[in-house]
Amino acid sequence: IRLGGTIGLQTSLAKQGSSPLSDTIYEITNTNGKNAITELNSMSALDIMSQAIEETATDYDRHQINKNGMLCGLLQKESQTMLVKQVTGYRPQSGSFVLAGGGG
Repeated sequence: IRLGGTIGLQTSLAKQGSSPLSDTIYEITNTNGKNAITELNSMSALDIMSQAIEETATDYDRHQINKNGMLCGLLQKESQTMLVKQVTGYRPQSGSFVLAGGGG
């Protein structure tokens, strides 16, 4: 998953030489503090992530996600650079996921 806007997000498998699950770009439209992303394109961030995994991840990808976790690439639109962060948790009640060290 890739997100656009001022800061975007791309979810990747947490393995050396990680790869994106899809080329779709999403905009981060709401956060909860510095480390929880609650909305992508004005929809539940957790629902978007779950849908991307369901629609694009292979069995091998799912195994790697379960084994190693997931990375997110935050696209800094001004510089076109990607800041990669580990997904450290999920908050189903708010539909958000949490990134290590803050969201950007």
